[in-house]
Amino acid sequence: MSWRRTTTCHKESALDHQGPLQGSKWSTDGTRLASWGDTRVRVWQTTSQEQPLVFDHPEIVTGLAWSPDGTQLAVTSDAGLHVWDAAHGQTLFKQGDYSPLCAAWSPDGTRLTGGTD
Repeated sequence: MSWRRTTTCHKESALDHQGPLQGSKWSTDGTRLASWGDTRVRVWQTTSQEQPLVFDHPEIVTGLAWSPDGTQLAVTSDAGLHVWDAAHGQTLFKQGDYSPLCAAWSPDGTRLTGGTD
């Protein structure tokens, strides 16, 4: 994956993940990019050359959604739905009795849903 902002350029390989890159999503303000492809989520700062934050997840990640205010990440996997603090990687919520494939926040960020097949 690579991107260019006015003064910052990151060039990283999908090999930074333990397996193939499965997806990436921009934060709502466009300053961070979350990528996943194994049991880890990486959050890249696009406005600096900082190394990404790496969040370890108990199972292979299937989807991710940024909260509307960009402070939280909802991550889906066979381990359920987890919500993390996007700045520090602290787990804020876990729902582990199903295996969602995707997540979506309500526009005001007060509700979250996880979808299965």
